Amino acid sequence: MRKLLGFLVLLAALWALAAPTFPALTGRVVDEAHLLPAHDKERLEHKLAALEHNTTIQFVVVTLPTLQGYDIADYGYQLGRHWGIGQKGKDNGILLIVAPKERKVRLEVGYGLEGVITDYEADRIIRDVIVPRFKKGDYAGGIMAGVDAVMAKLSPVSESSTLSKESKSIQKVGSLLFWAAGMFTFWALPFIIALPTYKKLVPSLMLAGVAGVIVWMMVPLFSLAALSALLVFAAAFLIPTSKGGFFGGSSGGGSFGGSSGGGFSGGGGSFGGGGASGSW
Repeated sequence: MRKLLGFLVLLAALWALAAPTFPALTGRVVDEAHLLPAHDKERLEHKLAALEHNTTIQFVVVTLPTLQGYDIADYGYQLGRHWGIGQKGKDNGILLIVAPKERKVRLEVGYGLEGVITDYEADRIIRDVIVPRFKKGDYAGGIMAGVDAVMAKLSPVSESSTLSKESKSIQKVGSLLFWAAGMFTFWALPFIIALPTYKKLVPSLMLAGVAGVIVWMMVPLFSLAALSALLVFAAAFLIPTSKGGFFGGSSGGGSFGGSSGGGFSGGGGSFGGGGASGSW
């Protein structure tokens, strides 16, 4: 048993030594090779931030002083996974990787975007847009042009544009119901719940009627208005009276946590080697 454990520890140590080291994810532009002037880097940061805001797609540009002996394709998908670029479940991340020492460039595409930025399309952008500028020593121009070419392909891929009309309607209805439920919860329910059970019937029916009318005015669907009225009635009438009042008791004061830095980080996306590489 000890020999087995020792062997496993040795394997883990060898794996750790063999694994590449990755730069810190300091933003949407990680210019470790110092190829970008400050104003170009700032422009890229704003452009990529706007892309994520509009589409949820995370696009990161990274320049590397060395690939540490790794093939850029192997390094690229490991870097994408290490950083978690893209949204979890959507895997909609993209990396533009430039390694000037090895004269290599790669577009690494997450699982969820492989149908939009195909291997062929990634190769075309590298071959026709990026590499010609790199050959002239214009690294900043090649990176900017490459980013613009990728974003031109991604412009139709916004969450709002890919949703069907039915999905949009469902989202709208859900938002309205959430808003209405919040208003009723903080406005009328405390009063009704404080009443004895036998006195709740009439106020609950009135509240349900108001809810149904409001929903009908916002979304003229009878079934939706009726369902809303039923749910409000059930919430108002069936919730038992609290002896300590609606806000009584000694419940803890929970809050929504969050990081204080507000910096950029990956969303948990994954990569499987999709994309293309090139050299100059």
